Amino acid sequence: MGSSFTGYQGRGFWARDGKLELWLYLMCQEIDSRPDAPGWLRETRAAWHEQATAGLNGCISAALDQHLAGDPARAGLLRAVTAQAISRLLAYQPAMSRDLLNSFGLGGDSSWTTDLDPATMLPVAEAFGQLLAGALAWDATSSPVL
Repeated sequence: MGSSFTGYQGRGFWARDGKLELWLYLMCQEIDSRPDAPGWLRETRAAWHEQATAGLNGCISAALDQHLAGDPARAGLLRAVTAQAISRLLAYQPAMSRDLLNSFGLGGDSSWTTDLDPATMLPVAEAFGQLLAGALAWDATSSPVL
């Protein structure tokens, strides 16, 4: 499985594709739970769902610069969505079953063979939130692979 870089305003982090696909899918679920989501957020959700489910090995993109368009209000709303998605993730404790994970349709035709401890997703989720807040110091050359 490959790794993809999630960047925003010159900063970002590398993550394994399976984790990034799952994170974007959970963000989509959170956006779906918001009937008042603005149009740009619905468009972001559609793009992220495609990224999460298409099986784009090594080239998954959240396209944050494009979707947020430098607007601090958009970044703020996405930080709130991120916080709620982290809560949604942690609600799956102690494990997300492989059957549940496979029901999401992530990664094209790939499948999960084991259950997943949601805590293993926290580094990706937290890095995403820090990136949106402008608090992540990594870039493409300095980030570890999460």
